[in-house]
Amino acid sequence: MKSRVSVACVFLLTALFTFSQNSDGMIRTLPLPEMIGQAEYIVIAEVYQITKAGYKPDTKLTVVRNELKIIESLKGVLKPDESIFIDTVKGERWLEDNVELPLPGSKVFLFLKRNQKGELFPVNGIQGVWPMKGDELLGMGTGKDLNELRTMIQKSLSQPLSAPSQQ
Repeated sequence: MKSRVSVACVFLLTALFTFSQNSDGMIRTLPLPEMIGQAEYIVIAEVYQITKAGYKPDTKLTVVRNELKIIESLKGVLKPDESIFIDTVKGERWLEDNVELPLPGSKVFLFLKRNQKGELFPVNGIQGVWPMKGDELLGMGTGKDLNELRTMIQKSLSQPLSAPSQQ
């Protein structure tokens, strides 16, 4: 009898652990050097226009097209006043860790890369979008100094890629 109970407990714990690993949860926060390294572009931009671009009835998500104008390019080549577009989604209800850009007229600090279709999207989702108030970084950038960040990005651009270690 004890062995059946033990086997049942092991099975339940294994199932619980397995299913908990596959559940949706908070994103893994990347260290800042990794964010900088993964980004193809790092920019300060102004949200210019937000428009509804479609609806996905199967998921009940609205596709939102965000047009932004580049103010300053810190990594990669995006010219000032160039328009970029980032598509996001909006649900009927709140979505945890969903990328949402601030309202038109707001400044935002962005870590961006391209997907397989060539579309821009934030590195590590919401972690790659830092709203700004003046030169103050908000969101996941709260407490970071903009000038120190510029210096860190410049240093990362001047460092050669390290060779794989020989073992």
